[in-house]
Amino acid sequence: MKQFKVDFDSWSETKDKVEELERFNTVVHREYIKAGVQLSQSKMKMEDMTTGIDKLNMENERLTAALHAANSKSSRLAEDNRANIEIIHRLEDFEYKYHSVLLEIAKFREAAEDVERAKDEVAFLQRKANRTHEAATTLAVENDDLKKQLQRLREMKAYFFQRSLLPQESVLT
Repeated sequence: MKQFKVDFDSWSETKDKVEELERFNTVVHREYIKAGVQLSQSKMKMEDMTTGIDKLNMENERLTAALHAANSKSSRLAEDNRANIEIIHRLEDFEYKYHSVLLEIAKFREAAEDVERAKDEVAFLQRKANRTHEAATTLAVENDDLKKQLQRLREMKAYFFQRSLLPQESVLT
């Protein structure tokens, strides 16, 4: 059989190396545990981030839907705005026509006032014509009376001439 010879110098070195390896193993084990804890924390953070991303995606979908609704409403409002502008143009046209009608009404009122003034003037002229006619009738009657008187005077003159009561050159001639 073989005999083992123990070399105590090398045993002491080996023991130091084993102790060093054990210390290194303890450090590595602590680092391994820290890494495991960090990995667990990272997994939890990742899950939180995944949940946050999911929430952000849902919020993004909600905002996208709201944006589509706002765009749709904006389109409807633009159509309403175009319709309102068309109504405004029609109202402006109506207002222009209304003012034109008011001007025509003012012209008709002025013409009606002119007609009333003309009626008043015609009535005045009619009254004046009636007075003139009355005066003319009166003058005609007076003229007829004067003609009759003149005729009587002529007859009388002729009678007097015939009778020679008046001189030849009479005032009545």
